[in-house]
Amino acid sequence: MLAITHRGYGQSGKPLRTGAGNELTLFAGSRHVWVKPEHYHDSFCQDLDAEEGAVLGVVQKAPLASTFGDTVSDPAWKHKPSWYQVSTADRMAARLSARKVITLNASHASLASRPIEVAALILEAASEVASG
Repeated sequence: MLAITHRGYGQSGKPLRTGAGNELTLFAGSRHVWVKPEHYHDSFCQDLDAEEGAVLGVVQKAPLASTFGDTVSDPAWKHKPSWYQVSTADRMAARLSARKVITLNASHASLASRPIEVAALILEAASEVASG
Protein backbone atom coordinates (compact mmCIF):
# COMPACT_ATOMS: atom_id res chain seq x y z
CA MET A 1 0.00 0.00 0.00
CA LEU A 2 1.13 3.52 -0.75
CA ALA A 3 0.27 6.77 0.96
CA ILE A 4 -1.38 8.97 -1.64
CA THR A 5 -1.67 12.64 -2.29
CA HIS A 6 -4.17 14.46 -4.46
CA ARG A 7 -4.24 17.79 -6.25
CA GLY A 8 -5.33 19.71 -3.17
CA TYR A 9 -2.55 18.32 -1.04
CA GLY A 10 -0.13 17.10 -3.69
CA GLN A 11 1.76 20.35 -3.90
CA SER A 12 2.65 20.13 -0.22
CA GLY A 13 3.47 16.45 -0.54
CA LYS A 14 1.34 15.59 2.50
CA PRO A 15 -0.75 12.41 2.37
CA LEU A 16 -4.50 12.48 2.83
CA ARG A 17 -5.54 11.76 6.40
CA THR A 18 -8.77 10.94 8.14
CA GLY A 19 -10.08 13.24 10.84
CA ALA A 20 -8.48 10.89 13.40
CA GLY A 21 -5.11 11.44 11.73
CA ASN A 22 -4.84 8.05 10.04
CA GLU A 23 -3.41 8.02 6.52
CA LEU A 24 -5.65 7.02 3.67
CA THR A 25 -4.02 4.45 1.41
CA LEU A 26 -4.18 3.49 -2.22
CA PHE A 27 -3.86 -0.21 -2.95
CA ALA A 28 -1.48 -1.02 -5.81
CA GLY A 29 -3.32 -1.11 -9.13
CA SER A 30 -6.38 0.66 -7.72
CA ARG A 31 -7.71 4.19 -8.08
CA HIS A 32 -9.70 3.91 -4.85
CA VAL A 33 -8.78 5.28 -1.44
CA TRP A 34 -9.11 3.06 1.60
CA VAL A 35 -8.69 3.46 5.31
CA LYS A 36 -6.61 0.56 6.58
CA PRO A 37 -9.09 -1.80 8.24
CA GLU A 38 -7.22 -1.63 11.54
CA HIS A 39 -7.76 2.17 11.59
CA TYR A 40 -11.35 2.21 10.35
CA HIS A 41 -13.03 1.97 13.75
CA ASP A 42 -11.05 4.91 15.12
CA SER A 43 -11.51 6.99 11.97
CA PHE A 44 -15.15 6.42 11.05
CA CYS A 45 -17.23 4.68 13.67
CA GLN A 46 -15.74 5.09 17.13
CA ASP A 47 -19.23 5.04 18.67
CA LEU A 48 -19.85 1.47 17.48
CA ASP A 49 -18.36 -1.52 19.27
CA ALA A 50 -14.91 -2.67 18.13
CA GLU A 51 -16.23 -5.85 16.48
CA GLU A 52 -18.74 -3.95 14.33
CA GLY A 53 -16.03 -1.42 13.45
CA ALA A 54 -13.71 -4.24 12.39
CA VAL A 55 -16.40 -5.67 10.10
CA LEU A 56 -17.07 -2.24 8.55
CA GLY A 57 -13.33 -1.76 8.03
CA VAL A 58 -13.14 -4.96 6.01
CA VAL A 59 -16.24 -4.29 3.88
CA GLN A 60 -15.77 -0.53 3.37
CA LYS A 61 -16.72 0.94 -0.01
CA ALA A 62 -13.84 3.11 -1.04
CA PRO A 63 -14.28 6.29 -3.08
CA LEU A 64 -12.12 7.15 -6.05
CA ALA A 65 -9.01 9.06 -5.00
CA SER A 66 -9.90 11.76 -7.51
CA THR A 67 -12.99 12.58 -5.41
CA PHE A 68 -10.79 14.55 -3.04
CA GLY A 69 -9.27 16.73 -5.73
CA ASP A 70 -11.95 17.04 -8.39
CA THR A 71 -13.45 20.47 -8.98
CA VAL A 72 -17.23 20.65 -9.02
CA SER A 73 -18.27 23.67 -11.05
CA ASP A 74 -21.97 23.67 -10.19
CA PRO A 75 -22.86 21.63 -7.09
CA ALA A 76 -26.50 20.56 -6.89
CA TRP A 77 -26.89 21.75 -3.30
CA LYS A 78 -26.63 25.34 -4.55
CA HIS A 79 -29.87 24.92 -6.54
CA LYS A 80 -31.75 22.10 -4.88
CA PRO A 81 -32.92 21.74 -1.32
CA SER A 82 -30.61 19.70 0.86
CA TRP A 83 -30.74 18.26 4.33
CA TYR A 84 -27.77 17.32 6.42
CA GLN A 85 -27.32 15.44 9.64
CA VAL A 86 -24.32 16.54 11.70
CA SER A 87 -22.67 13.93 13.86
CA THR A 88 -20.99 15.71 16.76
CA ALA A 89 -18.15 13.17 16.82
CA ASP A 90 -17.77 12.90 13.03
CA ARG A 91 -14.09 12.94 12.15
CA MET A 92 -14.60 12.86 8.39
CA ALA A 93 -17.32 14.99 6.82
CA ALA A 94 -17.20 18.63 5.88
CA ARG A 95 -20.27 20.65 6.77
CA LEU A 96 -22.65 21.59 3.97
CA SER A 97 -25.19 24.32 3.44
CA ALA A 98 -28.44 22.43 4.05
CA ARG A 99 -32.12 23.26 4.33
CA LYS A 100 -32.30 21.47 7.64
CA VAL A 101 -29.53 20.22 9.90
CA ILE A 102 -29.97 17.82 12.80
CA THR A 103 -27.19 17.12 15.24
CA LEU A 104 -26.62 13.63 16.59
CA ASN A 105 -24.08 12.47 19.11
CA ALA A 106 -22.57 10.09 16.57
CA SER A 107 -19.52 9.30 14.49
CA HIS A 108 -19.29 9.38 10.68
CA ALA A 109 -21.11 6.01 10.78
CA SER A 110 -24.35 7.55 12.07
CA LEU A 111 -26.38 5.37 9.69
CA ALA A 112 -25.25 2.38 11.75
CA SER A 113 -25.25 3.92 15.21
CA ARG A 114 -28.35 6.18 14.98
CA PRO A 115 -30.49 4.69 12.17
CA ILE A 116 -33.89 5.82 13.50
CA GLU A 117 -32.96 9.51 13.61
CA VAL A 118 -31.23 9.42 10.22
CA ALA A 119 -34.18 7.62 8.61
CA ALA A 120 -36.58 10.21 10.05
CA LEU A 121 -34.56 13.02 8.43
CA ILE A 122 -34.53 11.20 5.09
CA LEU A 123 -38.29 10.62 5.23
CA GLU A 124 -38.91 14.27 6.11
CA ALA A 125 -36.76 15.43 3.20
CA ALA A 126 -38.45 13.05 0.75
CA SER A 127 -41.89 14.15 1.92
CA GLU A 128 -41.06 17.83 1.54
CA VAL A 129 -39.58 17.39 -1.93
CA ALA A 130 -42.54 15.25 -3.04
CA SER A 131 -45.04 17.84 -1.88
CA GLY A 132 -43.25 20.56 -3.76
